[in-house]
Amino acid sequence: MSFLRTRFRIRLAMAASLVMSAVTVAACNGSLVDPPRGNTIAAQDSAAQFKTNASSYAFTTTSIATEGSITATLTNRTGRTMYFVNCAGATGVSVQRLDGVRWTEFYAPVRNLCLSAPITVPNGGSHTFDIRVFAGKAGNNYYPKFESPLMTAVYRVMWHDAYFSYQDRLPWGEPVPESQRVSNSFVIRAP
Repeated sequence: MSFLRTRFRIRLAMAASLVMSAVTVAACNGSLVDPPRGNTIAAQDSAAQFKTNASSYAFTTTSIATEGSITATLTNRTGRTMYFVNCAGATGVSVQRLDGVRWTEFYAPVRNLCLSAPITVPNGGSHTFDIRVFAGKAGNNYYPKFESPLMTAVYRVMWHDAYFSYQDRLPWGEPVPESQRVSNSFVIRAP
């Protein structure tokens, strides 16, 4: 009986060792720290006209805010010219987080209320957008703030004022479909 118990304990220890080895390898490969992206997200990423300059971002936290920047380049493959309403180059964007299977609003930068000439991107052309993230800490008077606490997760950027036609008053023009106004997904790592 003790021989069987000893043999069982040895096998259990070996199995635990194999599991720990697999966990260590997975952690080194980043699969434990990178949130999963399903096939649907992978398909959206490959079709995205907006591509970020990185697949992962690490923001910094100061005594007043969490800060970082995201750069995305649009390569217009719509067959039509795209127009972006802006104020001195700042466009209406938001950062969305993947919560389960839904994209939810997470952050929108503040921009001035002016109307500059539209950013115009002809079919086949490209334009790079720099998105500055500054989110005041909970409990202070610095704004904007994140809609919920920052956590390591999958995010994307959405452009809200993108059009296939343009006039300098409301309504701005024919809206670009949402599927053509979002970036690939990326990971933001919580500080």
